[in-house]
Amino acid sequence: LAVMRHQGGGVVVNISSLSGVVSAPFSGVYSATKFAVEALSEALHYEVKPFGIRVAIVEPGRFATTAFNDNRLVAGPDASPYSERRHRWDAAMERLPGRDQPAEADAVALAVYEAATRDDHPLRRLVGADAELVAGLRRDLDDASFEHTVRTALDFWD
Repeated sequence: LAVMRHQGGGVVVNISSLSGVVSAPFSGVYSATKFAVEALSEALHYEVKPFGIRVAIVEPGRFATTAFNDNRLVAGPDASPYSERRHRWDAAMERLPGRDQPAEADAVALAVYEAATRDDHPLRRLVGADAELVAGLRRDLDDASFEHTVRTALDFWD
C-alpha cells in the first residue's frame, strides 16, 4: 500500500466467494474466511480510496476446480452427531441442477483481469450464474423465506 500511495494509485483485487455472501451447512469455517475477506476488503476500500487506490472483490460461485477434492481430514469412523446430516447434505449438493456444468475457470480469470484493469469496476463482482442467483435470493428474501427456498430446492428437510 505504501508504494501505491506514493505513486498516487493502484488496485487491490481480493478473491472471495459466493460463500462470503451466503453460508451453507458444513462450510462455516470456509465461509468465515470468505466473510472476513469481504469485511477486510470493504474496510480497505473506504480507507485507501482517498489515495487513488481501488479495491475490488471477485466473488466466484462454483467453478471447475480440483481444489476441494479429498480435502477432508478423517481420524477414523465418523461418530459425529452430524455425520448423517452431512451425508444427506452432500447427496443434496450432488442433486443440485447444473452441478455437472460449473463455470469455467476462464470466467473467474477474466473477472480478476477486469477488476484489475477497469476503473469503473464495482467493489464487488459475482462470477457465475449460480452466484448471481443465490446472492440475489439472499438479498431479496428474508431469512425464513431464503432457508425455505434452499431446503425446498435441495430437498433437504429434517
